[in-house]
Amino acid sequence: MATLSISSVILHCDGCNKPLNDGETFRSSTEARAAAYAAGWRFPPMATKTGKLSAQGSDACPECLPNWKTLPLASRHSYQRLDGSVR
Repeated sequence: MATLSISSVILHCDGCNKPLNDGETFRSSTEARAAAYAAGWRFPPMATKTGKLSAQGSDACPECLPNWKTLPLASRHSYQRLDGSVR
């Protein structure tokens, strides 16, 4: 018996939850972020519980960038299912 596992990445803005390129899927988060950067998205740092800037970044679309406020690390989920529920 063989098992096949297929995964894909869809990048959403952490500000407005808009998907990159109308929900285009990518093979990896690196590939998704490269496409996002080329489309004008940026990745401002998130804040730790103590208020210091973290190495982790938010995913921010060009429309949200002008009014962007730093988000806490706890506001980010590891991944979401296609139905929008968080695991």
